[in-house]
Amino acid sequence: MTREWSPELESENAARSYPCSMRAKHVAFAAVPSLLAVAVIGAAWVMLEPHKSAEQKGKELNERAWQATFSERRLPIPESGPREGYWGSLTEPYLRTTSDSSWRLADVHVPGRIEVDAEGMQHFRPTADEQRRILIIGGSVAWGAYASSIDATYFSVLGRTLERLGAPATIDVLAAPAWKSTHELDALSLSEAASRIDLVIVLDGLNDLIPLKPGDSHDGNFGPSLIRYLDNIDRMARLCSDRRCKLLVVLQPSLSERARPTALEQECQKASREDVTPRPGQLSFGQALAMSFDFLRKALGDRQTLGNLYFFDATRLFDREKATTFCDAWHFADPGHAIVGEALAAEVERVLASENH
Repeated sequence: MTREWSPELESENAARSYPCSMRAKHVAFAAVPSLLAVAVIGAAWVMLEPHKSAEQKGKELNERAWQATFSERRLPIPESGPREGYWGSLTEPYLRTTSDSSWRLADVHVPGRIEVDAEGMQHFRPTADEQRRILIIGGSVAWGAYASSIDATYFSVLGRTLERLGAPATIDVLAAPAWKSTHELDALSLSEAASRIDLVIVLDGLNDLIPLKPGDSHDGNFGPSLIRYLDNIDRMARLCSDRRCKLLVVLQPSLSERARPTALEQECQKASREDVTPRPGQLSFGQALAMSFDFLRKALGDRQTLGNLYFFDATRLFDREKATTFCDAWHFADPGHAIVGEALAAEVERVLASENH
């Protein structure tokens, strides 16, 4: 039975401001209680702020960054926030363990914001009759996290842009939070939809490299993770070849690769590394991540000669943006989704038009 989520259940934290104007002769008198209030508030902040949990601080930073992606562009901030809630708070109850020891979000129906069927799939359907068929797999970024609505997701932007370009396509999205390439390979292997499509898009990369749980550490060597990731990509390419469809591997946008992060993005960057401590004498997390992306770019670029595999590097896709675009190390709000969707449309049109099969 489908479980319905009601927006009325969602609590709203509306920030309220109350500017006060006074006559000039009252300023000096009014300053005394005002300064006392500031002192009290400041003392309370000093006492309470250090006692906030890392999770609470992270959520507050996440919300500030999400809102800034709109306000810094002078766009209205959607009152409802990300469609799945900050840190997936609204969709977490709908996570289901699957028979392949993985997990999916299933049967989530929030009009205008989330439509996930019983199989964990999201869909875009164009209006044109003749259509190509695309399957997208990946983690939370591929799922469309942190968009404010279905229409604002990168895959909806992709679908609308392809239709505008005269290359309409049905798009199915099979993705889940925290999936790594091993989960994506299993999903592709078991998906019946993959047997009747023209193109598989794998939108991922970061989950295979970055520790996903607070307290995780690393030894400065992502070698085993890189080898496992590339092996899974090779196996996906063989599966697609057997099913006579093409594979487009997209390395997702990454805050660590952003050339000039904003002040808020730098805070997000720092927060994402607070619990990732290298061992003495090892590379820092940032150094190891940068070297890993360089390695993957070359390895995936070289694999384009194998026949049905294509590669698009989106890690630095937001470098031209002067405003805050990332909400954390992985995710981005509507402006980022629009950029990704339009960039993907150009790549998809190129791949589908290619004679290489």
